[in-house]
Amino acid sequence: MLLAAVGFAQVLDRTLVLSHERSSIERTYELTKYLDHQLKEIRDTYLSYLGPPFSDPGFSPPRPNSSSLSVPSAATRVDLWRGLENGARLAQNQRAYSVLLCAVRELAHSTLCPYLQSSLLHFCSG
Repeated sequence: MLLAAVGFAQVLDRTLVLSHERSSIERTYELTKYLDHQLKEIRDTYLSYLGPPFSDPGFSPPRPNSSSLSVPSAATRVDLWRGLENGARLAQNQRAYSVLLCAVRELAHSTLCPYLQSSLLHFCSG
């Protein structure tokens, strides 16, 4: 009887862990959709602020060919990503969002355009 109770408790515990992971994954997905929408609005505001040629339709900026840039890569090999447990994936996402928010916050404090600064700070608080 004690063995059955312990087994039931372990199954219940695993169910709670899975439920928590599922909820975290759903929140992360919704956050990603929200950030994508907000970043597109900020991009449009920023390009409008910069004016031509940056605001011209179809403008494609030259990409730096320097390895000295300190921007972290957003790419993770698919096989590595698929091999991660849910908790590890969520931790990776949280780290990426933290880096993004720090960069956006720095940009907000260094911009002279009040509307852009407001949009960036709103993004960080959202």
